[in-house]
Amino acid sequence: AIWVRKIVAHANYQTRLHAKQNDIALVKVKSPILFPKEASKAPFLTFARPVCLPHPDYEQKLINSGLESFKEQLNCQISGFGATAASSEGKEEDNFHSVDDGSEFDKLNKASVSLKIDQPTCSNSLQSVDPSANLSETNICALGELKKDTFGIEKRVDTCQGDSGGPLTCYLYWDKKNNIKNEYTLRKVQVGVVSWGMSCGAETPGVYERVTGYYDWIAKHTTDVQIYSG
Repeated sequence: AIWVRKIVAHANYQTRLHAKQNDIALVKVKSPILFPKEASKAPFLTFARPVCLPHPDYEQKLINSGLESFKEQLNCQISGFGATAASSEGKEEDNFHSVDDGSEFDKLNKASVSLKIDQPTCSNSLQSVDPSANLSETNICALGELKKDTFGIEKRVDTCQGDSGGPLTCYLYWDKKNNIKNEYTLRKVQVGVVSWGMSCGAETPGVYERVTGYYDWIAKHTTDVQIYSG
């Protein structure tokens, strides 16, 4: 078990009906987390590893690569223990998912997403569902991979209720294309933190809190920030 000593929430965190600001927190554990050297082999069989944070220039390189590509690169990954379908109870807030309702699930899911969407397009997409939706300057948007559901209808994968705080990790698409055959050797960086969005699995993008804008704040609470510059 991993015991938590302290949770450090951002002092300027704000939430409104269809927007969040400074939606980021740090968790301080009571003892170091030790990772086995041979994690991909028995008896460990885990690929869990610490993730690096991107240098702002490297982050911009990832974003530019996604925006300029003729197709959705799907070189980013989301993961979490949240719901796998939107609520159907007809509540007023169901159009908006803040993904932190405390639901508990015992299966870790993951999915691929793309950064092929800029801020104005993302904002227009969200506001087409709810005009009051509002992006902050520290938000970044991502499009989920298109997949068919059990009825054969194509929908985008997405984070959902219970996934808040999970990672948006990315690797440079061309690193995998340039003769790197094993995806587990790719250096991934955490570009964002799961924040909010509209109804899970809709055509609208998911919204994440960018981590690069918080390095000074993170440095105040930790002594070992690993920045990856590519």
